[in-house]
Amino acid sequence: MGKQHYFFKVRTVMTKHTTLHYITWVNKHSYPYSHIDR
Repeated sequence: MGKQHYFFKVRTVMTKHTTLHYITWVNKHSYPYSHIDR
């Protein structure tokens, strides 16, 4: 029970971290293109 709860917690943190990293990467890489687009 405790092990599964720990795994779920880790998975949630990893998902949040991955999403944040992905958003940062997209913002960083799509900014020049949007700047040119304008």
